[in-house]
Amino acid sequence: MALSRPELESQIDNNNLKQSDSNLLFLDGQAHERLRNIISRVLPSWRAAAESSSQFIDRLIGRLPDDCRLDIVGDFAEPIAEDAMRTIVGLPQGEDDRMAPLLTEMSAQFDPSCAGDVMMSSVRAGQQVLSHIRLAFRQKSYASGSVLDLLNQARLEGELSIREMLASSVMLAHASFQNSANLLSFAAVETMTNLEVFEVITSGTPSEQRNCIEELVRLGSPVSFLIRRAEAALTIGTTSIDRSDIVIPCIGQANRDPAVFKDPDQFDALRDRTAHLAFGAGPHACLGAAIARAETLAAVSALAGRYRTLTLESVTWGSNAIMHGPTSLRVRLVT
Repeated sequence: MALSRPELESQIDNNNLKQSDSNLLFLDGQAHERLRNIISRVLPSWRAAAESSSQFIDRLIGRLPDDCRLDIVGDFAEPIAEDAMRTIVGLPQGEDDRMAPLLTEMSAQFDPSCAGDVMMSSVRAGQQVLSHIRLAFRQKSYASGSVLDLLNQARLEGELSIREMLASSVMLAHASFQNSANLLSFAAVETMTNLEVFEVITSGTPSEQRNCIEELVRLGSPVSFLIRRAEAALTIGTTSIDRSDIVIPCIGQANRDPAVFKDPDQFDALRDRTAHLAFGAGPHACLGAAIARAETLAAVSALAGRYRTLTLESVTWGSNAIMHGPTSLRVRLVT
């Protein structure tokens, strides 16, 4: 499997993305392992994250009328994802309503096909996110026990540099927001328009519900593909790869590979637990996968518990090739 091969390094140059010697996403080997161990340690447990997210979700849905029209992305998925991001990272809640659009805009930096003007705007958005996090560190306005708090403690104890602390904070803020927003949008609509999903979420056993979420994650695949560079010649399957070749593992397509998944485009609540790649694999597998699963289950359970029907009225898709997802999903919900 390409994602597990040590010959494929993460430090690539797509002429857009600013590389960093301090960002977990673009480190390999011992440097990656050291920083990954620190970040893994400071992340909250999935149970704690799910409990906090559930409380916010219940309040959010509780404010909605019995018959309403809303945007699943802007009115449901993004508020949930931003609240979870602020809780996990430790940024003050509700003090800056610009974080969600900034985090969305900075996603263009990961898209090698991004146009120049869009890239410039994306870089500025990323700089503003970094400024917010710098300010939180400077003013010590982060929550006690949060990622920012624990990363700062690790810095003070000499485990990581200031650059590593800031890069890790920005990376976690972005990943916990953008990927979650895309996954929650997909899972919410699928739950409310697919009777099989709806019945499992509302009436299934905990084990059946977990399997259901795993199948939704496979189908949703919030990250379409990744980019790697071969640091040495290698062969994967029948494909020979030369040193310095760019390799693009297509996660979304792999998760719908008919050679691996029967009827891959269909939801199957009884599908066996064949490993999908939505959370990556190998050394760069997603550290927050358990949190994402719990957050998704909490969100779709609350939505399906309140409303019986959803009518999809319009969809607008974003242009980001890697983090592909809708920018708007206008729906009508009825109890």
